[in-house]
Amino acid sequence: MHHTRRDSLRLIAGAAAFVSAPMVGAQAFPNRPITIVVPWPPGAATDAATRIIAEAMGKELGQPVKVENRAGANGAVGSAYVASGPKDGYRLITATADTHSINPQVRKNLPYDALKDFEPLALFATLSMLWVARADLPFKSVAEAVAGAGQLKNDLTYGSWGVGSTAHLAGELLQAASGMKLNHVPFQGAAPAVTALSGGHIDLMPASRVSAAGMRATGKVKALGLASSRRAGGDLADVPTLDEQGIKGAESGSWYGLMAPKGIPEDVRARLTAVISKVLAMPEIKDKIAATGLDPVVAAGADFQDYIRRQWDIYGRVIRSKQISLSE
Repeated sequence: MHHTRRDSLRLIAGAAAFVSAPMVGAQAFPNRPITIVVPWPPGAATDAATRIIAEAMGKELGQPVKVENRAGANGAVGSAYVASGPKDGYRLITATADTHSINPQVRKNLPYDALKDFEPLALFATLSMLWVARADLPFKSVAEAVAGAGQLKNDLTYGSWGVGSTAHLAGELLQAASGMKLNHVPFQGAAPAVTALSGGHIDLMPASRVSAAGMRATGKVKALGLASSRRAGGDLADVPTLDEQGIKGAESGSWYGLMAPKGIPEDVRARLTAVISKVLAMPEIKDKIAATGLDPVVAAGADFQDYIRRQWDIYGRVIRSKQISLSE
């Protein structure tokens, strides 16, 4: 009788352990590697900044945080992959203005819903465009270009890395704010646009701070104005903002943040948000992100969601007014 009772107690204890196991597993998130999908090719600032954050997250979480590049369709391929993936917190995405502010408003039949399919975790950086010009353009600033463009035989041209890209919309915002007429010349990427500008085949181009500084150092381009609320530092500290030049409302650029698929467990979302926020607050991480050419920021949860709504409206207004759309 005593032996039978002991066996029963063992069975009860075993059953209790079995029932509690999933709970323990849930509380122990993460218990395996996490992947952050970058919907762009490796090597650019988006990819570099994500890898910096991923490494620091891994140290905080005690599990590797890997970065996987899934490029295509201006970020739509990787975004759709994450949106349709598991909702457990183990697959995240680096979202940008292209993937979540612009694509949904210019592309038909997009394979994801930017507003409904994702859970914003934290904004980690922004990027302000800097307008550069071919070296022999007879203007030293955007204000001079606005004032003198009417005296030229042809409208000034500006290059971008595609219709509906952040660079394309930067040009539309500049035209709307200044009244200047520009002809848009889309390329298949930033590299061929830079080549065309350096060769004098187009007049202007919005570029990242790092790209602009590098091009300017070669003497092949000149910096005309920063589409930001404040000046840049370092080699570009002498370049005035568009606002300083009397051009209001032409601020443009991009943003970068981490998101998860909608529907992940609330405790997992809270854990990820807390860890990402902690990492982004580290001075050494801020410095490393800044070195990629991005401006490090921290906005988590509701603050990030509010930021996304504002960006949606800013881009939406110019997209609708210029009737920008893509069929693919």
